[in-house]
Amino acid sequence: MDAQVIRQTAAKKRGIWQKINYRIKYEKMRITAVVPFARVISRILHPSAINSIEFHVTHHCNLHCINCLHFSSLAKKEFMDLTVFENDLKQLKQIGYGHIFPDEINLLGGEPLLNPDINTYCEIARGIFPETPIGISTNGTLLKNQPAAFWENCAKFNITINVTNYPVLTETDYALIEKNTGQFGVLSNMSNNIKEQAGSFYWTKFPLDITGKQNYKKSHFFCPLFGCRALRHGKLYPCPRIAYAADFNRTFNQNLEVTEHDYLDIYRVTAVEEISAFLKGPFPFCRYCKSTKQRIVPWRSGVEKRLEDWL
Repeated sequence: MDAQVIRQTAAKKRGIWQKINYRIKYEKMRITAVVPFARVISRILHPSAINSIEFHVTHHCNLHCINCLHFSSLAKKEFMDLTVFENDLKQLKQIGYGHIFPDEINLLGGEPLLNPDINTYCEIARGIFPETPIGISTNGTLLKNQPAAFWENCAKFNITINVTNYPVLTETDYALIEKNTGQFGVLSNMSNNIKEQAGSFYWTKFPLDITGKQNYKKSHFFCPLFGCRALRHGKLYPCPRIAYAADFNRTFNQNLEVTEHDYLDIYRVTAVEEISAFLKGPFPFCRYCKSTKQRIVPWRSGVEKRLEDWL
């Protein structure tokens, strides 16, 4: 049995429980995002839970999704500095973060595959967190352009490819993804957060209140982004909206205020318990979110930028 076959077999065995855990986590997030009662129970049982810790290795995106939760369709071109990325991961490990959290380190954006150094981020993350699941969350459009070295790197460092099922993906794209993941022994997952009905595509919109008049405790309690923690430039944010609010403010000349109580400086933390306490919230920024007013809207992609699309 040659090395490639051994690697493929090992990856399949390794991926069984990881797929099961991913599905459980995905279904739990989907249910709690739609059913308020389920979200309440989850919040009570796990007030400081982390489903993943997210890094925007690429800040911008090649899709321009209207009302993107990460504001990536409003972002300027930017890649995360490799040294900053490495230092932040080392700091997390130093304070004992890896002993309790995270369930997954998620490299995303924006579109992470726009970053020419994506292989290096994977190598750095795996070197610091050898046992933690690591994933690349991508819209899948650039997977067909990735060389063999990318797939070999994912197999070597046990990186999962999480593909969001956007309408722009074709049957040819799906076939190529399946072919490469099988050939190189890479685990992949497809998430279906966009639904097709009668030829149109829909997803969930979480509207903003730019007046900041929402009850911040209520908004936090029913937050659909519960568990999605963003780390940027040494600061841990409870959700991506807070982490990247500056892009919304710049684009629409708004002032959604991010205070020192909306994030945690990990270089001032001495014990992982401080992180757990912080993540219980609520947070002042939550007053801008209409967490209980989410609704299904047509998915759209376009370069137009209209304030009303986010409200």
